[in-house]
This record gives sequence, structure tokens and C-alpha cells, in this order.
Amino acid sequence: MYVDPSQAFVALNYTVTSSGVVVAGVAGQKVRILALVARAADGTTEFESNDGTAMIGPITCTSTLVLPFSEVGWGDTKAGEALKIALSGSDSNTGVVVYAYVA
Repeated sequence: MYVDPSQAFVALNYTVTSSGVVVAGVAGQKVRILALVARAADGTTEFESNDGTAMIGPITCTSTLVLPFSEVGWGDTKAGEALKIALSGSDSNTGVVVYAYVA
């Protein structure tokens, strides 16, 4: 199996008090979500650009959410923006995000 060296992954382990940047922004590049596995405990989970523009969600989920690998991707941040997770209420979220920086 070929693995593209531009793809990376990051673990999710967030609570409502630590919601924030999942993947740092890079000037002139977008963060593209290629795959996602997330387990939400309560409330809603949303993935967005650092400026608050929604990419995925909000999702009300008390079980596991799986977005299988897609070369096209599931969503992009705005260029130069970080990928952020926003949680509601007493939510917590664990899982993994596979991503790539794209022009």
C-alpha cells in the first residue's frame, strides 16, 4: 500500500474546556480532512476553520462517527487557517483525524 508522505494524522482527546486547534494553519495552505474517527460523549462536535467557518457539523453524536478515507477529502479550512474542534456543553471527544495540507 502506498502512503502519501504529505498525509499526517493527529489524535483527538478534547473536552469542552480544551476545545481548540487540532492542526496548525500554514500560510497559503488549507487543511483537508481525509478521514476521521471520533467518539463524542455528549452534546455536539464541529470541525471548523480557526475563524469559525464550519466544515463538518455540528454533529450530535453519542457514539462513534467514522468518515472513511477519501482522496477528495471531507472538507477544507480556509487558506492559512488552522483546523479547530468546537465542542458544546459537557462534551468530550476522542479519536483521530487524517489530514493533508493542500494549496
